[in-house]
Amino acid sequence: MTEFLRKDLQWWQTLVFQTEFAGMPMNLFDHTKAFDEVWLVTVARNTICITGMKLQERLLLKQRSQARDGNDLAYAVSCVTDMWGPSLSTEGTWCHVVIHGERWITELIDKMNCKSLEGQQALRQCRVRRQRVEEKRDQLKQASVSVGTLGSYSRNFKFWETFCNDFGFPVWIDELPRARQSRMVGLFAALCASEGPNKARKGNKYQTFDGKMAAVAFAHKAVRNAKLDYHDPEFELIAQGYKRSHGDVDRKQPVTTPMLLKMYELRARHDTESDLMWGSVVLAFFFLDRSSELWGPVVSDKSTGVVRTHCVKAANVILRDNFGTQVGPEEPGAMSVEVIFESHKGDRVAQGTTVRHYKSNHAHLCPVAAARLCLNIRAQWLATGRKLGPYLTSVSSTRTIKKTQVANLIKMSAADMGLPRSDYSAHSLRIGGACALLAAGKSDLVIRLLGRWASWCFTVYTRLRPGMIRDAASCMIKASTWECHEQGIVPTQNTQHSEGGTPGSLTLQANQVNLPLAVKSRRRKVCG
Repeated sequence: MTEFLRKDLQWWQTLVFQTEFAGMPMNLFDHTKAFDEVWLVTVARNTICITGMKLQERLLLKQRSQARDGNDLAYAVSCVTDMWGPSLSTEGTWCHVVIHGERWITELIDKMNCKSLEGQQALRQCRVRRQRVEEKRDQLKQASVSVGTLGSYSRNFKFWETFCNDFGFPVWIDELPRARQSRMVGLFAALCASEGPNKARKGNKYQTFDGKMAAVAFAHKAVRNAKLDYHDPEFELIAQGYKRSHGDVDRKQPVTTPMLLKMYELRARHDTESDLMWGSVVLAFFFLDRSSELWGPVVSDKSTGVVRTHCVKAANVILRDNFGTQVGPEEPGAMSVEVIFESHKGDRVAQGTTVRHYKSNHAHLCPVAAARLCLNIRAQWLATGRKLGPYLTSVSSTRTIKKTQVANLIKMSAADMGLPRSDYSAHSLRIGGACALLAAGKSDLVIRLLGRWASWCFTVYTRLRPGMIRDAASCMIKASTWECHEQGIVPTQNTQHSEGGTPGSLTLQANQVNLPLAVKSRRRKVCG
C-alpha cells in the first residue's frame, strides 16, 4: 500500500465514520467544476476542525472554551487560508471555496464576506448591538425568577433527567403526543410517591412532585420555548390519588401573644444584645417580616441584575409624633413607626414599600416601643465607639442577629407551653402576624399589602383562632330569624313552644289603624 493510498483511506475513514459528514449534502462529491475547494467546518467541545475536500487535509484548533462566536471562527479561517492558500492559488488568482457547517457557522461566514470598510464597520456595529440585546434578554430571563428559585429548578430538573435516562425516555417531551407525555409524567409521579427520589428512599409529598414538574415545564419553556400538555384524564386520576394519599404538608404554626410574652420571660440574658433581639422579634410580628428582612446571615440578591440586600437598615426605621414629624428614639413623643423596605423578595423592580404602625398601648408588645428600643441600643453602642453595620440588627460591622437565635427562642417558649418544638420556626412570627390581622377582622388585601406578598399564597398560613368565632353562634341565631325593619312592623317574641318542642317563630304585629291592608299581612324572611 502506497503512502498516498494509506493517507486517502485514513482521511475517508475519519470523515465518514467519525464525523458522518456532519450533515454535508452528498452533491458536494459530484465531479462538477462549480467550485475548486470545499471546506467542512465542525465544532467540538473545545476544538474547531476544518477539513479540506480537495487537499484532504485537516486543521485542528484547540480553544479554552466552546467556540460560539465569530472571533474564534474568523481566526480559524484565517489560519487555514494562510496554510492552504498557496496550494490552491495559481498565478495570483484565488479559487472558489465553499464553506459548509452548522447554520450559525454559515451565518458568521456570510458576515465575514463583506469587502468594503464601511460594510465591515456596519457588521461590527450590528454584532455589538446584537450582543447587547442578547445580554439584556438573558438578564430579563434571569430576573423572571429569583436565584434561589433557579437553583431549585436546576436541582429538580436533574431528578427528571435521571428518571428519563433510567427508563430510556427522552428528556424533552414537548413534541411527543399528549397521551405519551401523560404516561411518562404518570410514571414519574409514581416514582416520586414511592421512592422520592431521596436519600431516605421515602416518597415525596404531592407538593414536592408538583414543584419538580414545575421545573420541567420551566426548562421546556426556557430552552425550547415549548409548553407541555400532559393533563389528560389518566394523569388527572393519578394526580387526584396522589393528593389524597400524599397531600398533607407539615406547615409551621403561628406565634400568639401568650407565646410572645413567654419569649420575653425566657430570654437567656437581659443585656443589650438580648434586648435588641427582643425588639426585632416584636417588629417582625407586627410588620410581618421575613427572616431575610431582619436577621442574618445577610445574603445579596442578584436575580434582577442589581445587587440588593433585603435586610432593613437602621436609617429606614423612622419614629413620628402626632403631627407626622420625625422624632429621635430618645424623645418621648413618638406615636408611630415607619419601616421603609427598600426591596424585598416579592419586589422584582426594587420599587420599595413603606409600612407604618401606631402604638398598641401594651406594656411589652408595642411596635413603637420595640423600634425605640432597637434604635436606642444602636445609639448607645455607637456612642461607645463600637463599629456597627448599616442594618437595624447589626451587632458588629459584619454580623447581625442570626435567625437561628430567634428560632431557638421561639422553640424554647413553645416547649415551655407544652407545644411541639418542631411546629415552630422564625417564620412563625410572620404567620402569627397574618393570623392576628385576620382575627382582628382585617381583609385579605390589607394582610397582603402589610406582608408584602406578591400573590395570595399567604392564605395557606392563616389558622382559625377562637377569637374569630367568639360571637359566631349568636350571629348565626340572629341571622336565621324572621325580621322586618319597615316602619310600623314590630317583631315580638312568642314565648310559647310548638308541639314538637321547638321554639315558636317570631310573629309580626301591625298597627291596624295606620297601615294599609297590603302591609298588614306582609312578612319577609331575611335569612333562612
